[in-house]
Amino acid sequence: MEHSITFPISEELYRPMQGIKETLTKLFAKKFSCQIEVKGPKYLALPGAQGSKLVYEKKMPGGFRVSTWKGDLTMQDVDAVVNAANDQLEHIGGLALALANAGGPVVEEESRRHIEKNGKVKTGSIAVTSAGNLPCSWIIHAVGPKWVDYKHSQCESELKEVITSILRHVNKDSRITSVAIPAVSSGIFGFPLTLCANILVQAIENFSSQVKCDHLQEIRLVNNDDKTVEAMRAACEKILGRSQNWSQGIAQAANNQAAAPPYLSPSLSINGLNLFLKKGNIEEQSTNIIVNSTSSSLDLHQGQISNAILNKAGPELQHEIRKYLPYPPTGSMLPTLGYRLPCQFVYHTILPFYSEWFKGDPKQILNMLILQCLTQAANIPSQGQRSISFPTLGTGALGFPIKTVAEIMIHTFLQFAYNYPTMLDVYFVIHPKDEAYYKVFQDTVQTIQKSNNIRVSAEEPRETSSQDEKICIIIRGNSSDVQEAETFLTQNILVPESIHIQNNHIFLLGKKEHRSLSSLHFSQAEISEVLSNGKASLEIKGSQKDLASAAVQVEMMLLDAQEEHAEKLEDELFESAVQWMYEGRKQMDCFPGRDNRKIEEAYMSKSNTELSISGKQMSFDFINLTVKAAGTTYRLYRECHLARDYIPRAHKGGKTVAPLFLLDLVNPSTKEFKDRAKEFMKANLELVKMVKIQNKVLSAVYQSIKSDNKGLQVYKRVPSDFCKLIARVGFNRLYMGSGDAEYEGCICFNKQLDEVLEDPTGTKGLVCIFQAEVAPGTLSETWNMLPTPLASDVFSLYDSYMDSIKDPKKVVIFDGHRANPQYWFICKWKGSKV
Repeated sequence: MEHSITFPISEELYRPMQGIKETLTKLFAKKFSCQIEVKGPKYLALPGAQGSKLVYEKKMPGGFRVSTWKGDLTMQDVDAVVNAANDQLEHIGGLALALANAGGPVVEEESRRHIEKNGKVKTGSIAVTSAGNLPCSWIIHAVGPKWVDYKHSQCESELKEVITSILRHVNKDSRITSVAIPAVSSGIFGFPLTLCANILVQAIENFSSQVKCDHLQEIRLVNNDDKTVEAMRAACEKILGRSQNWSQGIAQAANNQAAAPPYLSPSLSINGLNLFLKKGNIEEQSTNIIVNSTSSSLDLHQGQISNAILNKAGPELQHEIRKYLPYPPTGSMLPTLGYRLPCQFVYHTILPFYSEWFKGDPKQILNMLILQCLTQAANIPSQGQRSISFPTLGTGALGFPIKTVAEIMIHTFLQFAYNYPTMLDVYFVIHPKDEAYYKVFQDTVQTIQKSNNIRVSAEEPRETSSQDEKICIIIRGNSSDVQEAETFLTQNILVPESIHIQNNHIFLLGKKEHRSLSSLHFSQAEISEVLSNGKASLEIKGSQKDLASAAVQVEMMLLDAQEEHAEKLEDELFESAVQWMYEGRKQMDCFPGRDNRKIEEAYMSKSNTELSISGKQMSFDFINLTVKAAGTTYRLYRECHLARDYIPRAHKGGKTVAPLFLLDLVNPSTKEFKDRAKEFMKANLELVKMVKIQNKVLSAVYQSIKSDNKGLQVYKRVPSDFCKLIARVGFNRLYMGSGDAEYEGCICFNKQLDEVLEDPTGTKGLVCIFQAEVAPGTLSETWNMLPTPLASDVFSLYDSYMDSIKDPKKVVIFDGHRANPQYWFICKWKGSKV
C-alpha cells in the first residue's frame, strides 16, 4: 500500500533543493524505491526573481533543455551566467555593471587579476571568474564583436566563435549543469538583434547535434526586455521547432489549443490536461514517463512492447525491476528509471488476462492502473509541462478488445481531468502498423467530442487548497521504504550544521570523483575525507542549503560506485554457479564475467538471439547450443552448479519459473512474522519489516563450501546502505559494520540477537539485522590472536575463528561466501517514532 510523508522546509532550502531535484529523484528511486517531490508555490519554482516568465522550452537530442525567459540575469539560479563583457573586463555599464554590483567586489577583483595575468580578452574569447554574491557559482565573461556594417561577415563569425567558446567551456567543465546566456553584443555593441538571436540559437543547435555533454541539463536564454525576449523566442521556434512548454497556467491550458506540440493537436483539452492520439513506437517517446505492460514474473523479454522497451533501455532496466519480486500481484504499478530510453521513468503495469474466469473485473483493473499512472505522473518533479505516454494496454497476448481498451483509456483520462485539474500532457501511442486500432481511438474521441455531456464522474473538480502552496518535501512509496527514506532525509540531508557520511564505498572512488569532491562542484560546502579503523567517511560543513545540495550529490556518487562494484561482485559470484563456454581451437574457452551473465539471461528467456559480447556481435542458438561469430560456428557448453530444480526454464506448468534472486516480503499478519517480532521485542526492538532472501546463486556457492558440515545460525547488524547489496552478492568486507572494527579484514557474526546490539551506533533511526547460516569449516579457538587465517603453525590454515567451539557466541570468517544470508530484518528501537 502506498504511503506518504511530508516535511516542511524553509524557502532558503527550497531553492537549492529545486536545483538538484533531478539528482534527488534518481537518488531516492534507486536507494529506496521511493518518489520524492520538492513542492512549493509555483513562482518559487521558477528560476530567477519572482515574476520571471518562461516563454519557450525545448528538449534537445543531446538531452538538455533550451529555454527562453524574460527575467533578471543577476537572479538566475544556475551554475553559470554569461556576461557580455569588453576586452578589458571593465564592468562600467549595462549588464556587466549589474552583474558586478550584484556579485560584489570579488567579481571586479578577479577580473582585474585575470587581465594582469593574461592581458586583454580577444574578441570571440571568454574569461571565467567566480560569481561572488550572485546565486550562481561562475560568471563566463564573453567578449563579443562590435557591429560594423562593412565588416558584417567578420562580426557574424566572431559572434558565432564566442558563443561556441561558451558552450565548449560548459562541455569541458562537468560542474556546470546549467548556464544562462543573454543576447551577447546586441546592446551597446550594436549587433542587429534578429541576426544575433539566430546566430546564438544556431550555435546551440550545432552544439546539440555534434557534441555529447552528459552533465548539461539546461541552456537558458535570459533577457529583461520584451523585444529581445521575443527575438530569442522567434529564433528558437525557427531553428529548434515549436516550444514544448505548451501551457503557462491551468486556466490558459484549459482553453488553449496552441498548447500542442508542432506536429500534433490535442484531441481533448480539459482543466490543464491535454490528450493526444499519436502513431509511433512507445519506446521512442520523449515524455517524462512511458507506460509498459508486463507479467508478474517481471521478465521484460516477454511481450512485444515490454521487449522493445527493454532493448532500448538496456539490461539495467531488467535489473532494477527485479527488486519488486517475488510476483507482485495483478493490478500493481511498478516505477523504474528510464536508463537509455528518452524518458525519465517507466511505469510497469501488471494486467490480468481478459477472460471470464479471472476473479475480478479486468476492465476495472485497467481503469485503476491508468488512474494510478496519471496520479503519479502529475506529481513528479519536472520543469514545464509534465507528460506521459501509454501504449494500447492489454491488446496483445492479454486479449483485451481494442474497442474496450479505447473506451476505458479515454474515459479514464476524462475522469482524471475533471476530478484532478493539473498540468499534464497525455499521449496514447498506437503502433504505426495498427491503423485499425488508431481508427477505433479516433472514433471513440469523436463520439465524446460530439456528446453534450462528457462528464464521467459526479465528483466535483478538486479545489486548490492553501496546503498546495506550502513549501515541503513529500516522499511516496511502500510504507517501510518511506520510513527508511524519511530517516535518511532527516539525518543525512536536512541537517543544519554538518553532515557525517560513513560509507566504505568511498574506498572505490577514483581520481575523477576525488577531484570532484575537492572542487567547488558541491556549491560552497567544505568536504573532508577521514580514514579511521579501516572505515572511510566524509564530513561536510557549510550552510544548510550548501550541506543539503552537497550531501545529495555525494550520496549519488557513492550509490553509482556501489552499484558498479556490486555488479562486478555479482558477475564473479555468478561465474561460480553458472559458466558458459565455447569449444575453441585447442581448448574450452570461458565467457568472462558480464558476458557470461548476459548469455545466461538470454538463455533464461529460451529465445535465440544476437548479443554483443566483448564488443563483437554473436548469434546464439540455445536449442542446438551453438554460437556463430565472424562466420564461424562454435559449440556451446553450459556448466551449472545450481540444484536441478533451479535450472531456469521459460515456463513450467503455465507459470514462469522464478528468477535466481528473490526478496520475499513476509506479511506482518503471519505467525512467522509475529513470532520473530516477539523475539526482537526481547532485545528492545520493534520489527518493522521482515524479508526472506532467496538467492539461488549464493545458496549454491555456499552449499559447495559447506559440504557436509553443519551450519550455524547467526546474526549480523549491517549499515542500512549495504543491506540490498548483501542480499544480492553476499557478505563482503567492504560492507562491515561497527562490530567488525576489532577484526580487521574479517566478518564477525553473533550467535545471539541481543549480542548484535552490544555496540549500537546510536539509538536513532532504523536498525538493520541479517540472519545467516555460517559454515565454520576448519576452526581455530585461539580467540586472542591476531585475526588472520594462519595458526601458529604456518602450514595450518583456518577458515574461521570461534570464541568457543562447544558453545560459540561469536564467529569470525574470512570469506564472505562462507555465510548465506537468509533473512533481512528492519527494526526500530522500542518506543521510537522513526
